Amino acid sequence: MTVAVSPLATAGISAGVAAVVSVVTLWISGVRHERARRREQYGKALAATMAYREFPYAIVRRRHEDDYRSEERVRLSEALREVQSDISLYQALLRVERSKEALRAYNTLVGRTRDIAGGYMKDAWGGDPVASDDEMNRRVPLDYATLDRYVDDYLAAVVSDLRWWRF
Repeated sequence: MTVAVSPLATAGISAGVAAVVSVVTLWISGVRHERARRREQYGKALAATMAYREFPYAIVRRRHEDDYRSEERVRLSEALREVQSDISLYQALLRVERSKEALRAYNTLVGRTRDIAGGYMKDAWGGDPVASDDEMNRRVPLDYATLDRYVDDYLAAVVSDLRWWRF
């Protein structure tokens, strides 16, 4: 026994399959775009904490001439204000994202980074700036190893949020 399918039914089935394929393709594309957006945001948030860590080095290497000390304080303070603003922006953006674990880990990382790097900045402001090329490498490197755990916690939360099966 053969079943006759009308050309109209065949066209309807073909259109239905094409519609389903189009919807699925659009959905997958949207998921990929959203994941890429979050990945970029998470990366920039981490970069802001890394930029904050650089300020003790910049403070030590500020211009040492008496005529420029005030100008250097303003320049470095404005640069630090910009990084602080970026960190606050990413804290706010992460607050409205779906991963509360990434927010918690980021806030912890930011707090510990401010504690440690802030202490180094205070020490750097209290010391004399380098005055010659020979002094550029004489300083003891700053130890940020204690922050590695917090960076790892943040990245683990990010990886969890970016898994492909999370929608």
